[in-house]
Amino acid sequence: MPSHLHIKILNQQWELHPERAVWWGSRATLILADIHLGKIAHFRSAGIALPQSSARKDMQRLEALIAQYDPLRILILGDLFHSVENSAWQSFVSWRKEYEHIDFVLVEGNHDILEKQKYKEANIQLVEGALTEEPFLFSHEPLTGEWAPLINVCGHVHPGVRMSGKGLSSIKLPCYFHTPTHFIFPAFSLFTGKYAVAAQEGDHVYVIADDSVIAVS
Repeated sequence: MPSHLHIKILNQQWELHPERAVWWGSRATLILADIHLGKIAHFRSAGIALPQSSARKDMQRLEALIAQYDPLRILILGDLFHSVENSAWQSFVSWRKEYEHIDFVLVEGNHDILEKQKYKEANIQLVEGALTEEPFLFSHEPLTGEWAPLINVCGHVHPGVRMSGKGLSSIKLPCYFHTPTHFIFPAFSLFTGKYAVAAQEGDHVYVIADDSVIAVS
């Protein structure tokens, strides 16, 4: 049974799920970042033999989250699709029709390069730049500048943390990374790398280990 972690951020209750998504219950919103649909097909078209099972598993994980929370809205913090259109996009458009009752909002990421009409046809609201919903400022990449007292909630970085075991063994695990100014999501896609973050005083790291989210700082 997955073990979630409940936190309060700026007086908002969030549920951090080990499947790399956050449930914002008061807004009936499921939040995630960096799905990178089509990435497997993109590499396969370049002659790199990768199994399609990774892409299917990501969608199955999303379906399970939808079944669990029954959200009114899914908020994606960029990089829904990985690159130019390929067969994976049409598969997603067909899949999307099964969930027409859910609002899909995409904060545009650096990989979201499809024609804007494509998102409209898929019934996805595309937000350029950033989306403000107090007390949060949602974007794809971490923002710089002044927006206090809001927290910038974003993706893009694919944060991870290196955990050490017995002897010289270590493993890098995905994490949610919370600083005084930012809350950075792990990449939802399992087929992504991880950037090792270094926590400073005042930062919080919530590591995803197996089916649990654990506060380590």
